[in-house]
Amino acid sequence: MSYINPSVPTFTGLKGLELRIQNLQTYLSENITWIEHFFGLVDRLTRQAGDDTVIFPAAWQTNKTDPFDCLPSDVYDFCFWTAADVAEVEYADEYAIRKDNLITQDVSLIVFVNLENISSTANYNVTRSACRNELMNVLNVVKDVDAVFRAEEYIENDIEEIYKEFSFEAIDNNKKELPFWAIRINGKLSYRPDCDA
Repeated sequence: MSYINPSVPTFTGLKGLELRIQNLQTYLSENITWIEHFFGLVDRLTRQAGDDTVIFPAAWQTNKTDPFDCLPSDVYDFCFWTAADVAEVEYADEYAIRKDNLITQDVSLIVFVNLENISSTANYNVTRSACRNELMNVLNVVKDVDAVFRAEEYIENDIEEIYKEFSFEAIDNNKKELPFWAIRINGKLSYRPDCDA
């Protein structure tokens, strides 16, 4: 399946990490056709499910609606980004041409899709390998996002490791096996601070 008009919520006025992630999500939406929803940086929110507190990845689509829950779903194919709470700052020395500091942060892209939505006729392994290959190729040539993203590793199918910051216990067991597929691509995002002009 190819989504002609994927959902790509964007916000004006973002700076720093949030802006670079939004640029990446837009870049992905322009180069990948088999994902329906491209979300930026998610928040970790909680909700009650009976007696349990569930931590879920919350993607904001607007400032006026409830966030989209990015735990695995029967209905939606989506991707979103997470970021480490700590960033490295490399200071420019006095002889540097650019005097801006370089900020580098660990980030992860998480993709969850139903392979049947992508191709109902191809073998799951064929569809999965094609999707993985396309995703890695697109991430290897990221352009015009005002940052550098460097993929360092990917994790497939291990839903507990892919959703490690969240309540993977809340994920139905049937979302942990084919035709559902998940991948987490861990990497580093480097960028320079925005000028306040």
